[in-house]
Order: sequence, then structure tokens, then C-alpha cells
Amino acid sequence: MIKVRTMTGAFLFNGDAVLMLKRSENKKIAPGLWACIGGHVEPNEMSHPETSCLREISEETGITEEQVDDLRLRYIHSYGKKG
Repeated sequence: MIKVRTMTGAFLFNGDAVLMLKRSENKKIAPGLWACIGGHVEPNEMSHPETSCLREISEETGITEEQVDDLRLRYIHSYGKKG
């Protein structure tokens, strides 16, 4: 059986600066790595990637939808693995 995980990720820019998050050293995957803001797409968000992206931004940074200007989706990526 193949399991598919759909994820969302965001890079927030302010001029030449970009906001990234450092993953906890306790994470199983990529501990201590600097990464974009993101996470899993919820089942009710599958047809609404913008909603998922904005939710993750809010959950991880406290930045609200009203504070995000010019949100643009660049690509959507899903991956699968046996298991």
C-alpha cells in the first residue's frame, strides 16, 4: 500500500529578508534544520491549499491572514511511500 502525505510550506519575505523556522533537535526528520513554515494539509483543506498555507503560518508564527500580503502559490507537491 502507498501512503500519500500532502504538505504545505511557506516562505515569508519582508524586503530582502525571509522568515524561516529552526526545527527542534528532538524531531525525527531533519532535526535542527532551518526550514520553511509548513505542515500537513488537513483532509478538509485538500481543495483549498491557500487555506492550509495560511493556517500553518498562523499556527507556527502567530501571523494572521490579514497580515499576509500577496500570497501566491508556486507549486503543489505530494509524495507517497510504501508502508
